[in-house]
Amino acid sequence: MSIKVYRIKIEGFVTHQDFYARSYTGIRTTPADWGADTLINEMAGDCNVTETLVGTIEDETEEE
Repeated sequence: MSIKVYRIKIEGFVTHQDFYARSYTGIRTTPADWGADTLINEMAGDCNVTETLVGTIEDETEEE
């Protein structure tokens, strides 16, 4: 058995009200501070996912 290690990139667009407007009463964070679930929900599924295989780790205890 082997373990494959991937680098995953999720890219898309989110919109939000002006964080720094005086009338804004929501949380004053930018998307970089949001959790992964929030980001994906805000992208509404309109995102691109790319993967790159960066390595494979072979299980040394595997019987032949």
